[in-house]
Amino acid sequence: MSFHSKLLFIVPFIILGRDLFAQDNGAISVNEVRLHSPIERFQDDLDFYTGNESFYDGNEGLAAIVKRNWENGLKEGVYYGEKYTEVNGYQAQKMSFIFFKDILFKLRWTFQYSAETKISVLAPELTTFLTSKFGEPEVNDFGFVKNTIWTKDNYKIMLFQEGKAIATLELRDDEIQKEVDEIK
Repeated sequence: MSFHSKLLFIVPFIILGRDLFAQDNGAISVNEVRLHSPIERFQDDLDFYTGNESFYDGNEGLAAIVKRNWENGLKEGVYYGEKYTEVNGYQAQKMSFIFFKDILFKLRWTFQYSAETKISVLAPELTTFLTSKFGEPEVNDFGFVKNTIWTKDNYKIMLFQEGKAIATLELRDDEIQKEVDEIK
């Protein structure tokens, strides 16, 4: 077998192996961002809430909660990059990364109604996309608010639709969320 033939035989396994290895930590994703990633990977593109921002002026109670969360290792940052804001062809207007002990455990994409983004179209298309990846969801329809929840292992993927104006997609590690809930 020639060198080129061997190379053509080996390259697909290297590529496949890389993709499998990337998922080896068990973390799931809806785009390229993986839960359980370290904070250092994203911190240059994040603006973190610390409780010291001017928009907390006059709301010392909320500022104290955010500061306490920060001290306990719970950090939320708004993402200002562009690489990860798209899900299934839709651009989120806001994206938040939430870390616990400097490990990413929750992602949140917020989609708002606009000329380009019709929530009445986006929500069903995201539901179809996520169902193809994670199986049949649990659906809770309360009229104005509709919650669609997928559970896979210890992960939850939740799509919240608030009327025709806003849809929020959240991906989280439920085991870490339980730990976070205990310290709040």
